[in-house]
Amino acid sequence: MKKLLLFMTLIVMAVSAQAQQRGDMSVGTSVGYGFGNKSMYWGIDYNYSITDAFRIAPSFTYQFKHHGRSAAMIDANAQYLISLTEMVGFYPLAGLSLSFWDLPLDINKTRFGVNLGLGAEIYASDIISVGVEVKYNCIKSFDQVMAGVRLAYRF
Repeated sequence: MKKLLLFMTLIVMAVSAQAQQRGDMSVGTSVGYGFGNKSMYWGIDYNYSITDAFRIAPSFTYQFKHHGRSAAMIDANAQYLISLTEMVGFYPLAGLSLSFWDLPLDINKTRFGVNLGLGAEIYASDIISVGVEVKYNCIKSFDQVMAGVRLAYRF
């Protein structure tokens, strides 16, 4: 019975989902883990499709405090979407990062950096997508790999 219910759900999702098109937008939230700081993060983002395959993706991320160190990050990434099916997309990403680090002993550091990564998403319906993303955040003294999951509202 469980297998039948899962199969029917996948069929409904496949029929109603569609890949992104020029002008499409989404607002999403993500949670994940930053391996350099060894802490969880939470973020919000906005995606805008300039063409069917190319989109810009500004975001804000807060990395929770661990061993007295936390960060707020503003990223401006570009993503090149490769549609594997009408329901699944894959993308490499590259962009710039501005991070504000709060360190022990009331020391604060502001750093510019570069993001390089990969992501994938499933268009669960016309308005909902879920995905995963892994990126390398290259920042002087604060390099790290960040991996997370994303839930977005598409419009």
